Amino acid sequence: MTSRKSSLTTSTPPTNSKAITALVKDHEARVSEIDREIQTLVERRTAHMNVINKHAPFIAPVRRLSQDVLVLIFQACIRNESTPLSRPVLSKNNPAVIASHVCAEWRKLALANPLLWTDLVISVPQHPRPRSPFYRAEDIDRFATAEVRQLYQEDVAEWEERMERLKDAINAWIARSSNCPVNITFTCTDLPRTGGIGRQVISSTLISDIVAILTNISTRWREASFSMTILHADSPLRQLLKQPVDRVPILEKLHLELGYPENYLGLVSDTAEEESPRSRPKELMRNVTLFNAPSLRSLKVDNHQRHWATSSVPVNWGALTELCLGGSAERSYDSDWDDNEWPQDRNNGTDKVLTLLKSCPNLVRFSITLDSTASSLGLLPLPTPISLLKLETVELRGGFLPKGFASSLHLPSLRRVSILWSRGRLRNAEESELLEWFRCFGGSLTDVTFNYSCLRQGALLNCLELLPNVVCLRLVNSSFSYHESFAGDIDKVPAHLSNFVLEKLTPKFERDVNGKERVVEEFLCPKLEKFGAAINSYEFLPQALVELIAARRKRLDDLRMAPHSVPRLDCVIVAFKVPKRTIDVRKALEDRNVDLEDFQLKTTYEEVSKFWGPSKDNSWYDPDWVLGGHGHRP
Repeated sequence: MTSRKSSLTTSTPPTNSKAITALVKDHEARVSEIDREIQTLVERRTAHMNVINKHAPFIAPVRRLSQDVLVLIFQACIRNESTPLSRPVLSKNNPAVIASHVCAEWRKLALANPLLWTDLVISVPQHPRPRSPFYRAEDIDRFATAEVRQLYQEDVAEWEERMERLKDAINAWIARSSNCPVNITFTCTDLPRTGGIGRQVISSTLISDIVAILTNISTRWREASFSMTILHADSPLRQLLKQPVDRVPILEKLHLELGYPENYLGLVSDTAEEESPRSRPKELMRNVTLFNAPSLRSLKVDNHQRHWATSSVPVNWGALTELCLGGSAERSYDSDWDDNEWPQDRNNGTDKVLTLLKSCPNLVRFSITLDSTASSLGLLPLPTPISLLKLETVELRGGFLPKGFASSLHLPSLRRVSILWSRGRLRNAEESELLEWFRCFGGSLTDVTFNYSCLRQGALLNCLELLPNVVCLRLVNSSFSYHESFAGDIDKVPAHLSNFVLEKLTPKFERDVNGKERVVEEFLCPKLEKFGAAINSYEFLPQALVELIAARRKRLDDLRMAPHSVPRLDCVIVAFKVPKRTIDVRKALEDRNVDLEDFQLKTTYEEVSKFWGPSKDNSWYDPDWVLGGHGHRP
């Protein structure tokens, strides 16, 4: 064997080939035996793993949870969204359905708990249109080719099948919710009137069927959110808005977003003889009987805010705790007003808002969109301010902020203010309507969002100086980029979130003889914990943001609490509407050994081409960049 091994390690070819052949076959046999042993071990391992996988779920931690805890988890999965429209729709992907399909035990538990099925989020699919762009649905029978008509009818048939499935889902949800109060979120566009297609009658009946299902349980409505486009006076959708008061005894929250064609005839009246030549949305509001619901506490209406007069809209204003009149306030939504009505309305918009507030003494949250017509002819501030003792949140949006509005209000409980407006000339500290709000209420505010693009630089600093107790601050710039050519008198240049402003927000420290750090000078917003900004340019250098975060992330046990305490900044969100720069803010903080545990930092960037133009809501900015999901679009 020695000579055999040695011959294999030299350049001399072996001469005993039979011995080598025997050696190879011997080792091949041993390898085969090892492979069989491995295969046997693999099979044994697989058998053991099958037993483990089959029985491990029975001892999983989730198996040790009580049924009450499981139900709470299921409910949290369903109700984790902040708005009704963002809740899961009725489908197999709904968390309640998913939970009921995990196992027999969970299914039994889910079906036995009606609270899991009380959110009815219904989105009626859009009715199909002819595939040819040259035909409307109402004209297809008269002008379209046979092929176009056939394709259209196939699309309609498919839509009807989807509607039948939707009806089945609604009935299943209602049955499983037992007699519990339900929350309805309903989105639907009316069907256009057509003269010739028989299937159109079937399609209209399907919508009527769904409306009938919902109205049959109106006594169980607790929250109702209706986003509907109504196209004609006899639309079945109107029945959702005209439920008698005794049919909605527990309705607490109502959200309406109603659309209609500008030239629509007969939206108000129920008969052809009563149809007006030009229907008005204010009349539509007067015919919504849901406003009379005895338990109504929260009312949100998108658009139509100009038509809210306490004497004409039947609402129990004194019972409301939340009132939101939003949407666009442009004249395109008010084209139904006669020309001779405009001057008077233009001059009294703000006064009407104050009259409305005076009728709502129990409001906790108020939100409204104001446009440039909401002036007050110098009648503000009121000699006697309107007192709203419970009002905690005010949100103002639009193109105009009335002078004297804040001074006309007495709001001792006000803590949160959001003021986002997009027009107006630059204001200095003496002229600024925004600064008026902070002079009146800044000392009590803890959550503030405002657009500083209509301010001058000095006014911006004055605003921040008047917010000593703010905990959450969001700043939005909706104007064009700041240029160095504006540099000059601080009271003349447009406001921008400069390095200097960030320095004013940054505490300065020095070490005493004992090696402890202490604050050595005053700084703005000393209680700040959350900071957000949405800006259209590099108004400040990223290094200034790094300095701000580093200073406000100091460990509390390293600081002397007098003369100032410095709460730790725990969230910073900055949205640049500009291309990304090279500096990485988080990495710069890590290089400085800044404590980032439990700290949220988010910086986003956009190319210039993506924002130099109106956004989808026709504004020059999207405040949700920095509002963290808690804000409201203007």
